[in-house]
Amino acid sequence: FNPRSYTCQAAPHPDKAVKSKCGTLLEVCCLHPRPGCDTGEDQGFPSFLKIISSGGAKDLYPTYLGIYKLSRERYSNLPVYKHTNKTAYLFVNSLDDWVVDDRISRRHARLYADRIDNSELPTENGWKYAGGSGWMSDTSLTVNKYDGDIPNWTKKGPKTEIIKEFL
Repeated sequence: FNPRSYTCQAAPHPDKAVKSKCGTLLEVCCLHPRPGCDTGEDQGFPSFLKIISSGGAKDLYPTYLGIYKLSRERYSNLPVYKHTNKTAYLFVNSLDDWVVDDRISRRHARLYADRIDNSELPTENGWKYAGGSGWMSDTSLTVNKYDGDIPNWTKKGPKTEIIKEFL
């Protein structure tokens, strides 16, 4: 184990610690893994997730809709997904909820859903969004595994195609 290769935290609860093939320690947060480190894909996490909505979340937070890519970051001992062309993240926060926000933080969120039965993947339904009068339910918002092609525009190309597909 090379401490310069990792930024890791101690497990908040012993039952949430995992052993990584990257080293011999129980690692919870591996923000800067060395080459060959487990990024999550070989643990069965999907490489891409897709968030869509035709309801209130779309009206208030259209930039949070779209395709999210599995990153190397971990938070709450689970992978963090990053939007493919926006500053937005899908992750489990410190309240044990699946959340979407423009930053990775302990309690801040624009969209959230309860984490059911310690699920390693976000729930497909049951999402809420931060509205003017508190948390509002959006029954049309879904989060699903995405197996489609990721076109070049996800890096730095035209954004009109994502608008057409998700709005």
